[in-house]
Amino acid sequence: MDSKGETVDTCGIADLAAAVQSLSNSVLHGNLTPFSDADVVELMQRLETCKRQLSAPDSRLIIEACNRSLPEGSGAKDVVPFLRQTLGLSRYDASVRVKIARQCGEFFEPTGHLRPATLEKATEAFEAGDISRDHVRNIIDVMNHLPADIPRRDARGSRGHPGRPLPRRLAR
Repeated sequence: MDSKGETVDTCGIADLAAAVQSLSNSVLHGNLTPFSDADVVELMQRLETCKRQLSAPDSRLIIEACNRSLPEGSGAKDVVPFLRQTLGLSRYDASVRVKIARQCGEFFEPTGHLRPATLEKATEAFEAGDISRDHVRNIIDVMNHLPADIPRRDARGSRGHPGRPLPRRLAR
């Protein structure tokens, strides 16, 4: 429990689980014939956005688990084996999640100040559901391969425009 008195029971996860169960039952076992083609496409798009938004909190939870030394306490010793053991993930998926957490997570500095995500624009798009985990992974890979002598402000945006939003095609 944190200082706000939030618990697993009150954070909304039970409501989310019930909503996911209801939606899954409706789509998997319901009659979709009355839906127009446009409705099916809209349902697919909205569901994809929701799945993307649900993957964004992983970074915060991974950082929290590390701050609490949960990987070491579980006997896993490192975060990737901890995620594999705890969540039943493949080594690759666990590694990707950790890579994303390092670049898109907010960390507390030794001074106690919160350091914003390294890739702020990608993080914003990821949290909004505009880009997927795979998109973020690819962005991180590209950013890691840029020459070190490129000024950071030029590296943040596309074609050297720091404030320029991500291209629309990346959001799909």
